[in-house]
Amino acid sequence: MLYFDSNSTNATFYVNCNSNSGDLVDFNFTREGKSTPDYTENVELVDGGYYQSVSFDLSSFNTALTDGATYDVFAYSGGLLVYKDKLYYNSTRDVDNSSIEDYVENTTNNDYIILD
Repeated sequence: MLYFDSNSTNATFYVNCNSNSGDLVDFNFTREGKSTPDYTENVELVDGGYYQSVSFDLSSFNTALTDGATYDVFAYSGGLLVYKDKLYYNSTRDVDNSSIEDYVENTTNNDYIILD
């Protein structure tokens, strides 16, 4: 699941599309329970080694999406579905690198729980 903090200054996501870097891909963000996309943008996939990145127009992105809503994300290239995910859009919580780095070890099974 993708998470987007609307206080962010960058609308870039790191994804693994079944498409090639450099391809133009249509991304659709549809609020759960709706049938028509709330936001659509044609973006270029940028190679990142083992992943690709996509960047969206930040002002349009923030205007189109609703705070606290979950969106189905679909990406199409040449009419074929090349990526599918979910996005949680939030304006009340600031996520930065320092909050992602905190974790606690569960001593019974050696799993880690990320605290934010």
